[in-house]
Amino acid sequence: MEESETAPLVDGGNSPSLKELKSEEASLIALLKVLLNPRTLPHVILLGLLSTVFFYYARSGQEAFSALGYVSLAGGYLLTGLLSRFPRVRQWTQLSDDIEKEGPVIKRLLLSFRICLFPLLMSGIAWFVLDALIGEDRLFGAGQDLLPVTLGCGFVLWAVIQGRSVGRWVASASASKLPETGERSAGTRTSTVVMFSLLLIVASGLMLMFDSLLGLTDGTGMVGVEQLAFLGAFIAVFAFAWKRTDNERHRASEISDVHAFTNRWMLLSQGLITWHMLTIWRHAVGEHAALMMVEELALMAFTVVMAIWGLTSRSFKSSFKLVDENNALPVGLSFGYAYAGSVAMVTAVLETDVKVVMIIGHAIVVLTLLWLQPKVLRGVLANHQQVSNIQNIVESIELPSPNVAQEESSAAKDPVVEASEPEVIETVDDIGGDTTWSPPDVLAETVEWGDDVELVD
Repeated sequence: MEESETAPLVDGGNSPSLKELKSEEASLIALLKVLLNPRTLPHVILLGLLSTVFFYYARSGQEAFSALGYVSLAGGYLLTGLLSRFPRVRQWTQLSDDIEKEGPVIKRLLLSFRICLFPLLMSGIAWFVLDALIGEDRLFGAGQDLLPVTLGCGFVLWAVIQGRSVGRWVASASASKLPETGERSAGTRTSTVVMFSLLLIVASGLMLMFDSLLGLTDGTGMVGVEQLAFLGAFIAVFAFAWKRTDNERHRASEISDVHAFTNRWMLLSQGLITWHMLTIWRHAVGEHAALMMVEELALMAFTVVMAIWGLTSRSFKSSFKLVDENNALPVGLSFGYAYAGSVAMVTAVLETDVKVVMIIGHAIVVLTLLWLQPKVLRGVLANHQQVSNIQNIVESIELPSPNVAQEESSAAKDPVVEASEPEVIETVDDIGGDTTWSPPDVLAETVEWGDDVELVD
């Protein structure tokens, strides 16, 4: 154990910093404002209506027709999202400010659905293309039977996306309002006891409330086998999660801000795990139809929002916008149709109750969150270690004081030559220095020349 505590952390270069996690909380708020805009409410209503219709077809033995409808609607809204960068398309798919001038409430409500015509047209095009490719006697004739299975398998992917997205959101919420970074005495025992006690109290209270709603209580206040089974599972999962993160939590306890983040992250993520476990337990021991419908519709909406945020959290309002404020709603509705279609296909293809499908989905989310707990902590610790290493390198470099730097600069501009003994230079006498030079004797120098010169042939 000691070796694991002192072993260096190894993580990829994409380790998130606490500042980056905190900034993503703002992108989620901005995204929610876009998705809850009243000017686009008819699209959300249409999602509920058409999903219910195609779910009925799936349960009636027409799985291929239902799957084709879900996929076409998802593709149509995805195409709408890609085209929403054009102002004209946004004008067609959003209500104008003059909607209140168009008459009574019922008339305005009916007229407001005209903004759904363009996505439905795109969905019709997608339906025509898919039917031409995978219909009977078409290019991919066998695809008509494989489409429901393929769409149903997407349910597992959706559950994983939900777990990862909600984990990212919890990490972002845990990184807000942290104390200043600094050293502290290591230790996690107190926080462990506090979190275990708090989660146990809340889980027990919710379990008793569900017992009352489902009519499972016998009025004596005695704990039954079902309740003991849940409490045993809760303790086992809590111990497993704390054992897997023991090394990371011990390292984080030495740093004030990372320690605060770790406590929040573990408390919130384990709280979500406990809630999903409670839902699994409730589905297993009994079910309240109205409660299940409300809960799963809320879960579907939450999953869709988290899935979109998972895409936008790294690109929202950036130079490279995969999903932005212009196409967040149609892309989100596309995911919504795909999610509803995957649930419908799982229940139809496996010929099982929706309750079993929901249990599987919640179990996958629990496993995903358990996998994310140490991974997120290792990423934050690795990023903090990188920043600390850089600071240590910078501090280890001894920079000259301003006075010394100024003196060196002035010396470079006006150098002073120190006095020294004159340098002795050996000279070499010139060749012929001792020789007396005289003009040379010239022929006929003593001859007197007359003025007249006679030329003789």
